[in-house]
Amino acid sequence: MTSPKTMRGAVLLGPENIEIQDVPIPEPGDGEILLGMEAATTCGTDVKVFRRGGHPRMLKVPTLFGHEVAGRVAALGPGVENFAEGDAVVVANSAPCLSCDPCRLGHENLCEDLHYLNGAFAEYLLVPALRRVKHPRHPRRPVVCKGSVDRTLGLRAARHRCLRSAPVCWA
Repeated sequence: MTSPKTMRGAVLLGPENIEIQDVPIPEPGDGEILLGMEAATTCGTDVKVFRRGGHPRMLKVPTLFGHEVAGRVAALGPGVENFAEGDAVVVANSAPCLSCDPCRLGHENLCEDLHYLNGAFAEYLLVPALRRVKHPRHPRRPVVCKGSVDRTLGLRAARHRCLRSAPVCWA
């Protein structure tokens, strides 16, 4: 039996124009993880991008839509270590370059070459392993996916009991 080659995904086509389409399932390359989606949220940025039909730095239409996610590792690309298929994960909504001055000073949110991740409203999302955070417990399924939108809150300084280890609550 062969694996499917396509998935369903919400594709932004222009202002207030989204279609659910069959699109190719991406294959992970070096240092990448294919994430099977379990939860995705809509934030204010999504609403603005939907209304405007795009974002000058974040995406170019047509493109898969959404950027706040939680799920499980479906496949690993070469060079990804310490992670396994089935791991529960949360993902930051962007990937800094880690080489510009702001990144080297620990201010990844000010990265000069930030790579935005889009495609939360699809069955799978390809992400750099760098932006993936393994959830330390043995979760069954995500209940909420809020916090990944704000790296400062979600990945650095969350104090809420449910957010101590990662910005996702699991049931």
